[in-house]
Amino acid sequence: MVSLFLRPRRFGKAMFTEILKYYYDSALEEQSTRIFRDTHIAANPTPLKSSLLVLMFDFSGIDTQGGAEAVLDSFTYKIIRGIDDFYFRYPGLIPAEIRCMAASSQPNELSWTVCQYYSNKTLFPTAGRLINHFMNYMKNFQKKLMVIIDEYDNFTNDILSHDANAFAEIARKEGDVSRFYQNLRACQQRGIIDRIFITGVLPVTLDTSLSGFVFDRLYDDHQFNELAGFTEDEIRTLLHETVDFGQYAFTPETLAEEIRKRYNGYRFAENAENTVCNPALCLGFLKQLTNRKGQKIPPLGTESGNDMDFEKLSGYLALIKEDALNSIFRSLDPSQSEDSGGYIALPAQATSLKITSEFSRLEVNVGITPPVPPGIPDYCLQ
Repeated sequence: MVSLFLRPRRFGKAMFTEILKYYYDSALEEQSTRIFRDTHIAANPTPLKSSLLVLMFDFSGIDTQGGAEAVLDSFTYKIIRGIDDFYFRYPGLIPAEIRCMAASSQPNELSWTVCQYYSNKTLFPTAGRLINHFMNYMKNFQKKLMVIIDEYDNFTNDILSHDANAFAEIARKEGDVSRFYQNLRACQQRGIIDRIFITGVLPVTLDTSLSGFVFDRLYDDHQFNELAGFTEDEIRTLLHETVDFGQYAFTPETLAEEIRKRYNGYRFAENAENTVCNPALCLGFLKQLTNRKGQKIPPLGTESGNDMDFEKLSGYLALIKEDALNSIFRSLDPSQSEDSGGYIALPAQATSLKITSEFSRLEVNVGITPPVPPGIPDYCLQ
């Protein structure tokens, strides 16, 4: 199984990958017992609880300004750091050649030795070769791996926003990034990896370089609509747990309605029962409310936690074909503006973004907006 979970920024994806790690990793069984104490899943454990070797990669924070070669080097280094973290939890699995290298080094430098070993370009010229070597070694052990990849698309989507040609080089189907994922898939088919869980924000890289993967699309399955984010009921619970309404000038209903107007509306599956709010924005709102001692509702834009990179957004918009972009603008429903307090609602989101053969435009071809009702004029964002 290769599970893909896509959500906007600051929706709790990284925290959820940590939950998975502590639940499944056999090296963390003692911590897992403490963390999940008094929960339903502790009383009803699944068969694979604390039984897998968890290998985690975090692809956030890769510097995308140095060109394709520098990006790929940084991508490889992130893989090395993931392997280093794995050996930190499983020192008994460290290969003999790395132990020999560490024995001739200074004490307490095992992590440095692991990084030096896998940074050898002669042995591992590409990320694909590196992960293949690691997996071939891991097949010697009885326990299977669970591979968790957080923010798989962080650096590629960042590149896409300012350099479509560099994106084309890095994300091409025969490129190093693609081969890394192909090798993971091959190792899963060989039985070395039991399951792969991937998080990201957009499906752009998926459609462009990972089409060979077989995915369980958790991100648009109604069963998992509320896997991350706060439902309205959870927001009301949160308000009663954190706000002293005896001292505040607002009722629970007033604050819940304000949060709903600002942040609600995400429905990631068409037939999902509930909408969900961005948790970072909700918590930022409550923090600002507390700073004002509950006497004044924070103005829009004061909540930290989901900072918008407008330069990146501008880059994305520049890649979209003109007719599709106009369709997005027209889909903003002006009829809601009078009674919405100035908030603007987007009625739908893109479910598939593919790079065209020219690598200069995004083909927006699935459900980005509904038909524009007759009689509604063209509007532009200001």
